[in-house]
Amino acid sequence: MVVGQTYQMSGWVRTNNAASDTIYMFVQKTDSNGTTWVVPASVNANNSKWFSLSGNYTLTVNGTLTGLLVYFDDISNTYDTYVDDANVFGPDATGNLLTNPGFESGTTGWYGYAGGGFTTSTAAYRSGSHSGYASGRTYAYQGIAQSLLGMMAPGKTYTITGWVKLQNASSDSVGLTIRQIDSSGTNYIPIMWSTGNNNSWTCLSNNFTLNVSGTLTGLDLYFEGPAPGVNFYVDDTNVSLSPWQTDANARIEQYRKGNFQITVVSPYDTNLPLSNVQVDVNQIKHQFAFGSCINYRIEYPNSYPNYDTFFKNHFEWAVCENESKWWWNEGTRDNVTYTDADNIYNWCNSNGITMRGHNIVWEQQSSLPYWVPGLDYKPWPQTSNLYTACQNRLNSIVPHFQGKFVQWDVDNEMLPTGTDYQFFDRLEVGGPGSTDVNSRVWMYQRANQLDPNCKLFTNEYIGNSGGDYDSSSYVTFVNTLRSKGAPIHGIGIQGHLGQTPGFDPVKYYSSVLQPLDALNLPIWVTEFDANEPNDTIRANDLENFYRICFSDPNVGGILMWGFMKGTTWQSDWYLADSNGTSNATGQRYESLMNQWTTKNSSTTDDNGNAGFRGFYGKYRITLTPPEAGPNTVAIIDVLPGGPNEFTIILSGVGPPTTCQQVHDLGLTLPADLNGDCYVNYLDLKIFADNWLHTDCAGFNDCNGADLAPTDGKVDFFDFSDFAEQWMQCNDPENPDCTPNWQ
Repeated sequence: MVVGQTYQMSGWVRTNNAASDTIYMFVQKTDSNGTTWVVPASVNANNSKWFSLSGNYTLTVNGTLTGLLVYFDDISNTYDTYVDDANVFGPDATGNLLTNPGFESGTTGWYGYAGGGFTTSTAAYRSGSHSGYASGRTYAYQGIAQSLLGMMAPGKTYTITGWVKLQNASSDSVGLTIRQIDSSGTNYIPIMWSTGNNNSWTCLSNNFTLNVSGTLTGLDLYFEGPAPGVNFYVDDTNVSLSPWQTDANARIEQYRKGNFQITVVSPYDTNLPLSNVQVDVNQIKHQFAFGSCINYRIEYPNSYPNYDTFFKNHFEWAVCENESKWWWNEGTRDNVTYTDADNIYNWCNSNGITMRGHNIVWEQQSSLPYWVPGLDYKPWPQTSNLYTACQNRLNSIVPHFQGKFVQWDVDNEMLPTGTDYQFFDRLEVGGPGSTDVNSRVWMYQRANQLDPNCKLFTNEYIGNSGGDYDSSSYVTFVNTLRSKGAPIHGIGIQGHLGQTPGFDPVKYYSSVLQPLDALNLPIWVTEFDANEPNDTIRANDLENFYRICFSDPNVGGILMWGFMKGTTWQSDWYLADSNGTSNATGQRYESLMNQWTTKNSSTTDDNGNAGFRGFYGKYRITLTPPEAGPNTVAIIDVLPGGPNEFTIILSGVGPPTTCQQVHDLGLTLPADLNGDCYVNYLDLKIFADNWLHTDCAGFNDCNGADLAPTDGKVDFFDFSDFAEQWMQCNDPENPDCTPNWQ
C-alpha cells in the first residue's frame, strides 16, 4: 500500500450463532508512534447468510512503518466468525483505476497483449500528446492490455471506457474485452464491440460487474479486434466505480422482477395452443407497498375535492395519520370512538387500498390522551390504573380492526430518550428510567393473541431519520424484545429526512438497511418525508431514497407521511398543491412509478406462448384474437417463488365463422394439410410428396404429413390416419361440412 493513497476494503462474514453480533473490520498499523487501530467498516451478522461489509482506508505513516494488518473480529469473542472473499483494492477506488490512462507516461502500466507489438505514438491522439499504438499484429486478438488484478472488488459494478482509432484500414471491428482467471478457469468477457475507422475516434464503453468463482488469479483489460496487420491507436481509457444507482438498479432488476409466460389455449380444446393472439400485459398493483398516510379530509370531498382523487391515482396502501391513535380515539376516558378511522377504512376498502395500523400506544407522553400520564402505575403484571388503561386500549382497538388492518405499530418510538419519552418505563421494575422491557413484550403478546393474523411492527426514527444514520441500537433493541418473547413480525423505519445537506443513499444503505437486514425481518419505511423548501432538492431526495430502499430485497414498502400542501405535518413536504397538481417532487414520484410498473404487448407464437419480464404484483391480461371477436380478460398474481407460467383460455369466443378462424382457434383437422378446411386430393398430393420421409423431426415437419403417431416418419400408420379423415370438412361457410366444435 502507498502512503497517502485511499483504498477500499471489503469482505463477507457470518457467525456460528443465530443471535446477531457486530463484526468489525480492523486495520492494525504499527509505525514510529506505536500501534493503532482503525475500523473502516462493521456489520451486524448472524449464521443465516453471508453479510457484506466495505469501507475506505487512507494510509498515513509517522516515521517508519513496521506493521500493517487487516483482520475481522467481534471484540466480545462470544461467537466464532467466518470470513470469505476479503479484498483490498484501489488506490482511490472511486476514481480511474488504470495506471497511465492517457499514455502520457510512455508504456507504464500497459503491455502488448498476446505478444502483439505495443508502443506509444504522437501521430494520433485524442487528448494530451500521446496515445497507445498497437502494431505488428498477427492475430485479431492481439492489442494493448493492462492488469486490473487487485484493483476491482467482487460484486461491484464498474464503467469501462476507451477510445480507438485505426491507422492503416478504413474500417474494421474494434473491441474491449476482459480476461478473467479464477477457479472456474479462464473466461473472456466482451465489454463492448463496434466498428472503428481511420478518420475519427470510436468510443467503446459499457458497465462490467466483477463476479468471481473461487479465487481470482488474473484480471486483464485489453483492446483488440481488427484483422491481423491492421494497426490501431488507443487513448483516454478509464475504469471507475459506477454510480451507486448502477448497483441499486441491478438489485432492483434481480429482486423485484421475474420472467413469466402466458400460454393461450382454445376454448374448444385446452390442449390446443393458439398462435397470433395479441397479449396485452398491464400491471394494476405492486407487490411492493407504495402508499401514504391518510387523514380525515377524505371524509369531506366537498371541502377537499382533490384529496381523494390524488390518493387513488398514486397510492395502493394507506395508514391513518392520527385517526387510529389513542388520543384521537379516547380523548375522554372511557369514551371510545373509531368513527373517523372506520370512515377512512371504508373508503380505502371500497377503492382497493390496503391499510396498516398506527399506533396502539405511544411512548411519547405528550402524544397520549391527556388523562393517561396522571394514572397510578406499578410494575407489570401488577394491577394499576395505567396497566388497566393499556389493557383496555389493546382489547378494544385490535379486535375492532381485526381483518381490516393487516399490520400494527404496537408501541411507537421506544428508543428515544428524554423527559417526554419512554413513558411506559412506569410499568417496568424500577419505574421511569428502567432498562426492562417486560411490559412492552406483554403488549406485543397481547396484540398477537387478539389478532393472530396481523403482522406486528416496531416503529422508530432513531438511527434512520434526520441524517442520523446508524441502526445498530435499533438492532440490539429488537433482539432484546425478541429474546424475551415479543412476537415482532416487521421493522418500521420512519425515514424523516428533514433538511439535511443532501440525502446520502450509500450511507443509508450500509448504515441503516444492511444492519437491519441481519434481523431477517421485513423492513418497512412507515413515515417517509423530506421537509425541504427547494422542490428540486426535495425531488432528488425522494428519488434517491426510494431507489435505494426499493433495491433492498428486505424492504417491503414505503409509506410517505402526507402528500398534499396544507395537509401535511411538515410545511415543506408535499407532492401536490392543494388543487391536486403535482409539483417537481410529485412528478418525480410519478416517474418512478412509471419505471417500476410493467406494461407489455406481444403476440403468441406457434406454441401459444407470449413471454414478458415484469415487476412482481397483480396484472390484467387482455387477449385479443387475430380476427374480430371479443377480448378475454384475466387477472393474475406474479410473485417471487410463485408460478411463472399461466395458461389462459381464450373464452368469450363464439363459434368460428370463417376457415381462418377455424385455424386461429386450433380447430384445423389433422389431415387438412393445406389448411383450407377440406381433406381432399390437394392434401393427398402433399401427403404423397412426403411419403416415406424419415426426416420429419426438427425444422422439417413434412408439411404435417407425419400424423399419428408423430414419430418423424411418414408411413402406413400415417396413411391409415389420413384415410379415416378422407373427404371430411369443417368449413363454417359450408352447411354440408361437419363442425368439430360445440
